[in-house]
Amino acid sequence: MEDVGTMRAKLRNPSLFVMLLATSILVAPCGAATSPEAPRAKTAPTAAPTQVLVAPTELASPTKAASLTEPVAAPEPGTATESLAELDAKELDDRLIDAIRAEDTAAALRLLEAGANPSIEMSSGQIINVAAAKGSADMVALLIEHGADPNAVSKSGSTPLTIAALQGHASVVQALLDAGEELDTPDETVADTTALIYAALKGHLQAAELLLSEGADPNMADNQGATALHRSAQEGHTEIVELLLASGADVDQLDVQGTTALHWALSTKDIDPEMVLLMLEAGAALDIEDKAGISPLEMAEIRGHEEIVKLLRESGNP
Repeated sequence: MEDVGTMRAKLRNPSLFVMLLATSILVAPCGAATSPEAPRAKTAPTAAPTQVLVAPTELASPTKAASLTEPVAAPEPGTATESLAELDAKELDDRLIDAIRAEDTAAALRLLEAGANPSIEMSSGQIINVAAAKGSADMVALLIEHGADPNAVSKSGSTPLTIAALQGHASVVQALLDAGEELDTPDETVADTTALIYAALKGHLQAAELLLSEGADPNMADNQGATALHRSAQEGHTEIVELLLASGADVDQLDVQGTTALHWALSTKDIDPEMVLLMLEAGAALDIEDKAGISPLEMAEIRGHEEIVKLLRESGNP
């Protein structure tokens, strides 16, 4: 039995005090009589933080002690710590859809390797269409690698390539071209539009360059007879017009109304003179009349483009 002085000396030492405290908690007093407790009813186990045994000196740190009481987060769906083998087909597919929406390629890979369907049909189409719309090139490539159809048609009639081109996702366009998606196949929308026409319509230069570099036909037309040149000219995308002309676009190709790309450009309120010059240099004719009997020069006069009218007359083009 230690005397009072020895006990006081130990209590003044923090490290010894902690050790004594820990010993008093873990070890029952010798010789103490204990009465038996009544049996406790069994209860269902509840989720609790993992208990960690630490040295008594670690308990002296408030920060470390507090961390031991924090709840342990459950593993995210599809993570390596979760057993995917326990999930049925529907659960795997549902989690793959979530991974695609979250653009979590790592989780998608684990789910696909566990047996998730790479061609899940959703309300808007297959999941590859969703991935293309989100601009996730890695996800699109991953789905194709696991068997998804790169030419899958959505419920609206669009393909992954036309979706990516419309939204200007050049990296997705590249991934689909690498997978061999058909370049000039029109989608099945009401306009029967190609990927190049969509890119030109929206002014997505990089996507248009990729498509043309892979051999897209600049003179393919939609069901209104409009080509990529018609659409880009109407929208005032001068850089796209220049690219298309340099790639062999027919400057005088007619749509179903007998109008040329120059007609389309001149029908707008605001027009870039540089774009008109590009078409004139490419040999755009000024005397082609549409089905209403209007030529590009007359169109410019009707729209009040005085400077453009002067430019057209000075061009010397027929």
